[in-house]
Formats: sequence, structure tokens, C-alpha cells
Amino acid sequence: MNMKWKMGVVFIAALAIETANFRFGGVALDPGGLMDMPWHLKMIAIEWSLLHAPGIMVLNILDWLGRRGASVAPGTLPPANLSSHWGSAIVIFIGGYLATALVLFTIGLSAQWFLRRRRNHTAENSIRLA
Repeated sequence: MNMKWKMGVVFIAALAIETANFRFGGVALDPGGLMDMPWHLKMIAIEWSLLHAPGIMVLNILDWLGRRGASVAPGTLPPANLSSHWGSAIVIFIGGYLATALVLFTIGLSAQWFLRRRRNHTAENSIRLA
């Protein structure tokens, strides 16, 4: 399988995963009740936060650049205005999509490396036995 084919599979799988993740995973992210949640909702909230961190950081930077004249303590970023408009949702979706694609690509390369190493190790053992 060539690299273009693998990248296509990774990007399509990442789009499907990110669509489901963005639709259903964001519900678990409640700023006030993380300690009162069941463990599986905590895990979904943590996974969602980690995968969408690039998009949230971009929103924070854009918000900070938009309010450079605001009186903020030196060395600190003002809180991002994560209002529910489509621009923020698209930025967060794209950040999560790219992070998901990177995770899937890394998993695919690691599995390929492991299988190749295992196959070479098995071939070396069969040569020694012969």
C-alpha cells in the first residue's frame, strides 16, 4: 500500500471519527461538574479536550491578538470568548481533525514498524534454526 493511499484512509477515518467525536464528545465537557461525573464521561471529556486543544489554543491566541489593547496582567493571556458561533466551532473542529489524523497516522506507522520488525525477527530465528 503506497503512502498516498494510507494518507487518504487516515484522513477519511479521521473525518468520520472527528465528526462523531465533535458531535457527541463535547457534551461531556462541563466546566462545573467534572468531579461529579462518572468515570467514563470524565475520560471522554479529557480525550475531547486533548484532541481539540490545538483549536482552543488558536482561539485563545486570536482572542488575545484581538484585544491587545485591553488591560491584562503582563505575561498572561485573557480568557477566550468561546461563544457558540460557527467560527469558533469550525476552528475547534479543524484542530481536532488535524490532531485525530496525526494520532491515526502515528498509530498506523507504529503498527507497520512493529509488524515489519516482528517479521524480520521471525525470519532471523528461522535462519538460525536451519
